[in-house]
Amino acid sequence: MDLDGGLIFRITQGKDELEKAKKMGIKEEMLIGSGKVAWKFVNEYAQTHGAVPGLHVVQDLCGTAFREVDAKLDWIATEVLRRDLFNALKMGVVDVEKSLEHVDPQKALEQIEKLAELGRSKRVNSVKVTSLTDLGQDVIEMYKKTKKGEIGVPFPWPSMNDMTMGLWPGTLTFFAARPGVGKTFTIVLISLYAWSREYRVLLVSPEMSGVEIAERAFSISTRTSYRDVVSGALGEFAEKRFFDGVMEQKGIDGLYIMDGAEFMEPGAIEDAIDVVKPDLVGVDSAYMIRSAPGNRYDRMLATVDWLREMPKKKQVPAVALSQFRKLDSKKAAGSMDDMAMTDTVAWDAHNIFGLTQDDDMKADKVMEFSPIKIRRQAFQTKVRVNWDFELMNFEEIGAESEEFTDKGFEEDDVPF
Repeated sequence: MDLDGGLIFRITQGKDELEKAKKMGIKEEMLIGSGKVAWKFVNEYAQTHGAVPGLHVVQDLCGTAFREVDAKLDWIATEVLRRDLFNALKMGVVDVEKSLEHVDPQKALEQIEKLAELGRSKRVNSVKVTSLTDLGQDVIEMYKKTKKGEIGVPFPWPSMNDMTMGLWPGTLTFFAARPGVGKTFTIVLISLYAWSREYRVLLVSPEMSGVEIAERAFSISTRTSYRDVVSGALGEFAEKRFFDGVMEQKGIDGLYIMDGAEFMEPGAIEDAIDVVKPDLVGVDSAYMIRSAPGNRYDRMLATVDWLREMPKKKQVPAVALSQFRKLDSKKAAGSMDDMAMTDTVAWDAHNIFGLTQDDDMKADKVMEFSPIKIRRQAFQTKVRVNWDFELMNFEEIGAESEEFTDKGFEEDDVPF
């Protein structure tokens, strides 16, 4: 991403954005080329006119197109500050190396001390502190939203929404389970439900093909036995009903699948987010994302770091899947210590749910979601849902659960 261009776009959206960038420590000398020219012009214009110039005015002055970006000012400014610190330290290290090459350790030591002081002074710019009392109005506004029942992108299960207030922009939610318990179906259910509520969804599948994901999605949306679909065992009537239900959904916009492990790099996924502009991003098999060279563990560390930053950068909620390490019992709900990939999975996650299904629950066609971490919870409770692949019933048990919204089918034909 063009950090300088993104910063200029943001500060031309209003004087508050410009003042916020300056308060965070952004200075003219931190920018490069036309970005530096544009920054100086916007500041001088604001001082003279009391308002920031329009983006087109700045572009005409600089002869450069500063494109619209989804990333918020906080993230862009933080990255500009990080870049400035990196460049300063890099230049200082070069000077130290030259002194050592000339066998002048005393000068090198002095340069190291100055470099450390420079680093500390620049770090001050990236430290963000806010007075408690300045946050009072934000707390009141959040309370009013909660009182009115406003939530983020909803889960399909009412109790989960009551606990979390839905999926909010900038947050990361994990669902974890042993292999084969039902993680992929969970993320497809969440994606479908959001789509049925007219939210735009991007579902990223590094491991399964788009067709395999779609088999699950169409089985759910048409209430057709998934096992019969994947085994080609539908009867004549059910087969026609399934085919008709699938084709009747053709052309309905808003739910997109990105598959193909060979293309699964963070940059490509972010490009897809920029194109789709989703309200929710789902990531299946996150461990297969090619976030960095090296061995599997190195890639996992890089992937988790990216997963933690991406929702904030794109200001979109993300749901991802993780596995539990070997649990002592199938009845165990798991904990943050049991999360696979890396211990840092849980550090910045907003919500974590564990999927539990012992033999008795499997026989009863029931799944249990156990809250492991809920950052803004009013309470915590286990959520039991139907897990029936014949009737394709995944509604919460003991709670009034709305049906999937009808997307244009006959009421008695294909409920969705």
